[in-house]
Amino acid sequence: MKNKSLRFKILAIILFFICFFPNLGVNASTDDTPVKIIANFRTLGTPYASQTMFTQNIETAYEKIKDGNFTEQDLKSTGWTQVAQDYKHTDNIIEFSEHLKLGLNIRHSSQEAQDIISFLYQNNYKNLINTLNGSGGSRNQIKFHVPGNKGRNYTDVHGKAEADGFKGLNAIFNLQQQFITFVNAEDDQKEFNIDVVNKDKRISFSITNVSDQAQTQSSLYTIEYNQELSYRLHIDKSLLTQPTKVQLTPEANLVIDDISVPYTSLDTISTINPDGTNSALTVYYMDLPASASDITITVKSHLVPEVYNPNTESQIKAYTLPNAKYNIVASVSGLVAGYLVSNTSDAVTTSGINFAMTNPEKNILVRGGEYALGKIEKQQEYFYNTSGEWTPISDFSNIRSLDYKVISGGNNYVIGLKDTPIIPLNTNRYSFDAKKDTKINKSLIQFRGLSPENEYFLFQTKAPDGYKKIDSKQLFSVFNETKLLTNNSWGFKNSIGFANQQSFRANGKIPDYVAGTNEYNTLSVIKNHDLVFNSIVKIILPILIALLVIIAISIVVLKFI
Repeated sequence: MKNKSLRFKILAIILFFICFFPNLGVNASTDDTPVKIIANFRTLGTPYASQTMFTQNIETAYEKIKDGNFTEQDLKSTGWTQVAQDYKHTDNIIEFSEHLKLGLNIRHSSQEAQDIISFLYQNNYKNLINTLNGSGGSRNQIKFHVPGNKGRNYTDVHGKAEADGFKGLNAIFNLQQQFITFVNAEDDQKEFNIDVVNKDKRISFSITNVSDQAQTQSSLYTIEYNQELSYRLHIDKSLLTQPTKVQLTPEANLVIDDISVPYTSLDTISTINPDGTNSALTVYYMDLPASASDITITVKSHLVPEVYNPNTESQIKAYTLPNAKYNIVASVSGLVAGYLVSNTSDAVTTSGINFAMTNPEKNILVRGGEYALGKIEKQQEYFYNTSGEWTPISDFSNIRSLDYKVISGGNNYVIGLKDTPIIPLNTNRYSFDAKKDTKINKSLIQFRGLSPENEYFLFQTKAPDGYKKIDSKQLFSVFNETKLLTNNSWGFKNSIGFANQQSFRANGKIPDYVAGTNEYNTLSVIKNHDLVFNSIVKIILPILIALLVIIAISIVVLKFI
């Protein structure tokens, strides 16, 4: 009898909880299984070194949103109320757009649930996610640390870090608590590649017509000014379930020539970016129809050394920023109101080189030489001409003055720029002497806007006074490499700042010479065989004279013995 009474009481308690707490026991819950999350962080291909990053398991919130399974406490929370006030809502259902809603018993695909969470993070509704997710234990944020060293809570010099997280969907944040992306930590020790700029892999935006030889790093190419660039913009079909708008925003000096789908453009006000480049002068818009398959768009572009800014009525001069990088941002909207999915294209930059006309025999600077700049591309030789273009050359014995631009000392030659800027005087120099420094600059030649894809040469057309004309080509190349700096960040090493062949004695006289920043290669005004002959004469002749003197003295001495 007592057992029957006890069973009756237990059944009554169970029925009470079922009636008054229908969601109890069926809510999604975080799997507290520990898992090591390993990530390789990048920023547009460059290692994201020495950066503080966080991971947070949000599996509970994710499952609730995906299944539409919310508690009464969730629906009455301040986080839910805040979002509901900002959007159309009825009967515990919040409508972000016609196609995407959040609410009780509204089920979503995995991608849709992640899109909603991304939207909430990006629009400062993090409070709702934390409410749905709960707090404490496996739900807390965890810092990444250098692999194998839990005392160093940041990424290593290669952007690699690990965190002792928990199994399931994890959100990644930076030091400023900005949401970066998701990782689904199902397997221990699995590595994730995360770009903190290009967060969403449903869009890719890459250059397709530049060789690997010009690739400085995974997402950066070193090109010539005015070189044609072809970009491939790929948009996943999951972003095209409804009519979608695409916006292209190129940085100033990166000019869009054509887009493979209909588009409109609108001029905008350009501002200066933190790296010294300028934001877009023109924005491009495309309207894409809903599509059941992926869409690929081809974008043609080129980088110009100088572009007019109507807002300031001045020129934006890219060639004054030798390490600047230029890219195009593609933004896709329409999936969720106010939520943009964006991707930044591969970036482009240029390189250059400096020369000092030098007599290497005497280690002195020389003035008065004139040259033609040439390049070799696919076994064809070209001269750079006065129109800022490249003229094919087949016969060096019959060169016309129209075929090339005269290259002389004191100037900075920028590919694609018809005007020729002079090398400015370094008025900040301690021993600045305008007359003397102007004379020295006449020995100097600078080039900007070159690419490691090609081999270049200088062909002498006029010898300096007192020297024989050199009829052979003087070959050279440029480079642009990434290097690890002393502060554990990544920077550039290029042929402007690092000369492979230089005269340190002559460079000491150059006003704007700065080691590692602006160095000058030796441009010899003496033929190699003349230099060799002169060196032999300098070394052998004194020895021969000395021997003759010794022989003569010996003969005289012997004669008188």
